[in-house]
Amino acid sequence: KKAYTHIDVKGQGCRWLENNWSQGFTWQDYFIILRSVYTIHHITRLDVAIDDYTGYLNISTLHRKMREKHFRSTAGLRSWRYIESGDTQSNKMLNGQTLYVGKGDIEFRFYDKLAQLNTLLAIIPDGVIFWNRYEIQLRHDRAEVVMNMIANGYFEIGTLVKSIMSEYLCFLVPNKNDSNKSRWAVCGFWTRFLGNVTGVRLTMQPLEKSVERTKNWIEYQAAISLAVLDECFNDSGYYFKALVQEGRSRMTKQHYQMIEQFKKGIETSDVTSYNVYYVN
Repeated sequence: KKAYTHIDVKGQGCRWLENNWSQGFTWQDYFIILRSVYTIHHITRLDVAIDDYTGYLNISTLHRKMREKHFRSTAGLRSWRYIESGDTQSNKMLNGQTLYVGKGDIEFRFYDKLAQLNTLLAIIPDGVIFWNRYEIQLRHDRAEVVMNMIANGYFEIGTLVKSIMSEYLCFLVPNKNDSNKSRWAVCGFWTRFLGNVTGVRLTMQPLEKSVERTKNWIEYQAAISLAVLDECFNDSGYYFKALVQEGRSRMTKQHYQMIEQFKKGIETSDVTSYNVYYVN
């Protein structure tokens, strides 16, 4: 029987990791280690987020745009829902609001983080007077694509969040003289928020792992760790031999296909596990 490890890190767990890992360590390092230690069979869910302390987006405005259909979306993001909360004893009109866009393998969430913390009577960082959080919830294959993008260093997480949003969602200025939304102008607030990012489509392609990239990763990322293990455990010369044998027992069909392609001189992908398409 094979033993499987289930890893579930929620919000508080993420904050604990960030506050306790070594200086300079990042989520990229975390995902690299995760991939090197475990054979990842399935990722149920991965959330990535960006915090807005300036006020680039107004959630009420986004809600109005969705309600009036002044937006363009792909990948099933036509579905949306909006939740607001209040308190009859409060002078504020709203104590919190959340806009959900999409469902299934990709969902966007826009919510008032500051209101959430105030409701929970949590400690607010000094100087913070505005705090919205914009999250993307990814499931299954798309979650794995994004994890690999982060691990491979293709994007800083904040840029990645904006790049995905740029590809899948767009808020528009309506043109009463033109019913074709593809010709409507993009809202200025959306353009200012996204900046100069390039949209990234989370398209799954057949697994095409590169032997050359694996070799480079070992030489540039893992060589020091291997040297440490060699000094500590490899006096007899059997430690690494046993390690390779154990790794061979865990190889999958895709690994053997990768080896066969390499031996035939076929290198079909310069992305570790997936082809990623960039579109304007």
